[in-house]
Amino acid sequence: PQTITANVWTGQVAGVDLMGDLVRVHIDGQPTLSAEVPPGVVDELKLDAAGDLWAPVDPSAVTVYPS
Repeated sequence: PQTITANVWTGQVAGVDLMGDLVRVHIDGQPTLSAEVPPGVVDELKLDAAGDLWAPVDPSAVTVYPS
C-alpha cells in the first residue's frame, strides 16, 4: 500500500503548556509549529517524552499566526 504524506509534518516535542482546557504542544521541525490538543491526547501519546513524532494536519483546522 502507498503511504500518503501530504499534510504530515515530522518533528520533536519541544514543550507542553496547559492552556485552559487544552494543551499547547510545541513541535520543533520544518516548519516549527504548535498544536492545541485535549489533555487526554497528551497522556495517550506521551507527548512530553520529547521523542520524534509525525503530526498529520487537517488543512481546514489550521490557523496561521505571524512569528
